Amino acid sequence: MTLPDPDALLPIVEQVAREAGELLMSLRTPVPRAAPRMKGLRDPVTEADLASERHIVARLRALDAGVAIHAEEETRDAAGGDPEALTWYVDPLDGTVNFSQSHPFFAVSIALYRGAVPLVGVVHAPALGETWSAAAGQGARLRDARAGTTRLAVSSKAALIESVLATGFAY
Repeated sequence: MTLPDPDALLPIVEQVAREAGELLMSLRTPVPRAAPRMKGLRDPVTEADLASERHIVARLRALDAGVAIHAEEETRDAAGGDPEALTWYVDPLDGTVNFSQSHPFFAVSIALYRGAVPLVGVVHAPALGETWSAAAGQGARLRDARAGTTRLAVSSKAALIESVLATGFAY
């Protein structure tokens, strides 16, 4: 495995995520598309998912073809039995339902793990112009196309009652 250290790798992964985001934006329509194809119950897939994944996988393979890739749609390399093996995890279009309905809340997600340890992670929301990224030992940041880059930090809230843990809407 010849991948560079996480600090050097982070800008490359951010670039790959931005490229996939540009591809998704080029495939986006202002009017909702027909219902996406369902690969399972509540599990849609579009041509945009596939195109984004194929682009990301090709770019990651160019970095080091020996690193396993586990992506949502088509690519499921076996990492082997090595608990320290490097593996890319890719969601090429996180938020397919939103994308297919012309909502701006979708993203490209790419992470590299060594075994169970995260090394690099990037989530790029192209319609929002926001990119969240982190490298092991370097903290996390938000790059906003309008506001610049902000280092992220854990909340200073002391009581659970003051916090928001998670939100979401069921189908």
